[in-house]
Amino acid sequence: MNEAQNLSYQISCESPTSCIAKIIVASSVIEHVYRQAVISQKKTVDAPGFAKGSAPYEYISQILRPTLLDHVQEFLLNYCVLNELYAALRTEKIVMAGMPRLTSVDLDHTGPGTYTFEITRIADMSSLDWHYLPFKAPRRKN
Repeated sequence: MNEAQNLSYQISCESPTSCIAKIIVASSVIEHVYRQAVISQKKTVDAPGFAKGSAPYEYISQILRPTLLDHVQEFLLNYCVLNELYAALRTEKIVMAGMPRLTSVDLDHTGPGTYTFEITRIADMSSLDWHYLPFKAPRRKN
């Protein structure tokens, strides 16, 4: 899967020290990961009325939907969304203080998902005043 088509970002800076970043995951990625999660659970689900490992896909999807969506959400966050967020911050040349804070997740197995982050920026330092900073040259060893 081409990551450039499946993930996109929007960054809006409301103030010099605060930004909101949204990472949008395409519905095709969410559907694929969700489908694989359901298939992986098919072997272990012991559903009443079905032999172990033979429960239909639709039944597993309906019964385990909240749990599977939580796992899909966590999987995408850890393996796709954070990488895209850091790449977007590098592309936009945003220097942040601390770690980005996840504020909301809008994810359903049928549509695109949105992860919203709050980012605290470091105020831009004027490059003309760098020589006033308290840096000293190291002492030479003779």
